[in-house]
Amino acid sequence: RTNNNRTNNSLVFDSETIILFARPHLKIRFFFLICLALISTFFLHTKKRRLCVCLANRRVVYRMKEGEGLPDGMTTDVDGRLWVACYNGGRVIHIDPTTGVQLQTVSLPVTKVTSCCFGGPDFSDLFVTSASLGLDQSEKSQQPLAGNTFRVRGLGVKGQPSRSFIG
Repeated sequence: RTNNNRTNNSLVFDSETIILFARPHLKIRFFFLICLALISTFFLHTKKRRLCVCLANRRVVYRMKEGEGLPDGMTTDVDGRLWVACYNGGRVIHIDPTTGVQLQTVSLPVTKVTSCCFGGPDFSDLFVTSASLGLDQSEKSQQPLAGNTFRVRGLGVKGQPSRSFIG
């Protein structure tokens, strides 16, 4: 929990993190979702190959717009750009964390979009999960695919393989 009673829902390290963990005294950038419509970035500091708990240089990367829902799970592509699932928004948004500009929107046939990740043989497919919990009978009949996982192709970007924690 943060000091203002907002809970985080997703944590994604940028593409440089795996390299930076091996080097002492460097900064690690990561992205942090706060469920009240903010996506922030922070830096963690490393010292003598140990991760310090000090967070520094918080910057809001993106403020959710009305109708976009709430930020839920997210991932990054090989260019370090964010892909954010929008719960109650029926979409995944693609954001440049440096500029805060929304680059693309992937609309889905369900409202409760929960998370996303890249996969497939070359990591060019975006897999998106959704929920059906909390939908009433009318909403379920309007969204028969709610609760399914979707595969989105042809986005023109690639993700990267998952990295295991080695510490």
